[in-house]
Amino acid sequence: MRRFLALLTLLPLVAFAGAPLFAEDEPKPEGKDEAVKPPEKPSDEEIAQMAALVKELRAITADIRGLEWKQPVASFLLTRTQVRKRMTEKIKEDLEPEKLEKMTRIVHRLRFLPEDKDPLSMALDMISSMAGGFYDPEEKKLYMVAGQDPATLKPIIVHELLHALEDQYIDLKAKHEEFEENTDGMFAFKCMVEGSAEMCRWIFEERDPGAAAAYIAGAKTNSEAQQAQMKTMRTIPAWMMIDTLLHYRTGPNFVTAALGGDYKGKIDALYKNGPTTQEQVLHPDRWLGDKKDLPQILKWSQPLHEALGEGWTELDNSTSGELDLAVMLDFYLGKDDGKLGGRDMARGTMVASDAREAAMGWDGGRTTFLDFGGKHLGIASTYVFDTEEDAKEAMSAFKIAATKLGGDAHAAADARAEEFGANVWKQSGSEALDQWHYRNEKGLGVLARRADQIFWLDGFTLEELMRLVPVVSATRGVRQAGDTWTAAAAADPFEGCDIVDRVRGIGIKFPNDTWSLNEGMTKQAAMDPSVVGFYQKKGTNFAVMVGVAAQGASKGQLVPTMKQFLEPSGLAVDEAKIEELLVAGQKGVSYAPVNMPAMTMRLGLASDGLRMFIIMMRGNGEEMKTHAE
Repeated sequence: MRRFLALLTLLPLVAFAGAPLFAEDEPKPEGKDEAVKPPEKPSDEEIAQMAALVKELRAITADIRGLEWKQPVASFLLTRTQVRKRMTEKIKEDLEPEKLEKMTRIVHRLRFLPEDKDPLSMALDMISSMAGGFYDPEEKKLYMVAGQDPATLKPIIVHELLHALEDQYIDLKAKHEEFEENTDGMFAFKCMVEGSAEMCRWIFEERDPGAAAAYIAGAKTNSEAQQAQMKTMRTIPAWMMIDTLLHYRTGPNFVTAALGGDYKGKIDALYKNGPTTQEQVLHPDRWLGDKKDLPQILKWSQPLHEALGEGWTELDNSTSGELDLAVMLDFYLGKDDGKLGGRDMARGTMVASDAREAAMGWDGGRTTFLDFGGKHLGIASTYVFDTEEDAKEAMSAFKIAATKLGGDAHAAADARAEEFGANVWKQSGSEALDQWHYRNEKGLGVLARRADQIFWLDGFTLEELMRLVPVVSATRGVRQAGDTWTAAAAADPFEGCDIVDRVRGIGIKFPNDTWSLNEGMTKQAAMDPSVVGFYQKKGTNFAVMVGVAAQGASKGQLVPTMKQFLEPSGLAVDEAKIEELLVAGQKGVSYAPVNMPAMTMRLGLASDGLRMFIIMMRGNGEEMKTHAE
């Protein structure tokens, strides 16, 4: 799976539209007027408008980034059908057929897709239906997608121009080639690239709130586009989308934390000495703090195909990062039939909470697919974790994954451990192991844990297991020089917090001991995944609801977003009542008290770009006046 996702880096740097765009290759519903069929090519007027905007925004992008253009960048406008055609042609040019066939076999072996489904075709569906524009570092050209009012796309154009500008200094194509065989490092690099582009966009929107408002308005009015994008989200498997979506969420979060508000002054240094693993980007404190968390190196003590003997070859042998592990476990543990779950998306985790929690203690991983005669694939994996408790938690998740992988043919065999070669672990000189054995239609499988390390073998005969186990068991994680972070010494970022959501990385500390959690209100609101909790001033009616929405916003988007929050309630929004507010250390906006029967409400919004912080204060008029600030 990971190598297949790496192949998608052959596609250009894409900016996903905030508003879903209509898919032009959708079949026309019966009875629909032929006159509304999407055009085969953009109009001359639309092309001219887009070219003018690109020219206008080039200088602005350069000023925000602090770099001069070395040469102009050519820009083009394509319909969505043309986007898919161009990306398909690019893949055919750049991708060796045998490599694609190999990756497709892996996807089918893991049951991530039925064997009659083509993963590359689905990936192209995703990109071509959701992209708002893209920059191709090989062609050095910028492409925008037709079908919307160009004036609403200024933020996306700035995002893509930033890619083009940085490419003139960094050589993005060469970087992609450098990481082609290292999906862990590729994710970290692409998070920096997209994080930089998003920060540039946010600064632009803060300077030009009108462009931010037009962008939001375009998203709100394009209902046909939203329906097309929702269809894509329902049909494309989550494992294919999560990496790409997180580039635009995790990337900005990491870059924001790393630069501390000094985008122009510090971004070049970050590129020179940036994160190298998924874990470091997912947990910025493990890279940006005094202690560096480097993964343990895992290499098999002997090539596994050699241990198996004649007829076996190594189809793929690669490192597995923390996100790789979380995405794999999500497919088997999630409750949304392998698709993105609405609740997980709203929480910003993208993957099921139990999969995310099981992967959070990751400290290194390796997975090898072993091929016998081009007809059968066996799986061998090992992971090492920060602590033994982390490994135990992951072991439980792996048991569920192995059961789901086996489907109806799965049969656990704890009572017949000797039949599955349990004695081989002892002969190899290992410490006592937790073991779990099973069989499925691919053969025998075993899960074993030794302290903080897990081993997983699936799809072998007993004789083959007996050959593999000594080699696998002799494999140990090796700590790198400079790996100074340890779980035992790490400070708890939520120490002293009264409300904690570790999966989302949220902690709330009450102002003082006169406040407490209102469990009834919190439980009542639990159906809304954005709500973290309610806390209340003791002895009063004054309560504060704290929420975190997964979709962030730039400072320039906050005022129009506030209007969107309030308008459905029927309120006539008076911009004069929108004031500045500080929420979670971020500058935001609040709407001055809204009077309701016997109650007054104030709504506050702020964002770090990645997430929206929502504060709703409620109480009587006097309480609001006393406590609102």
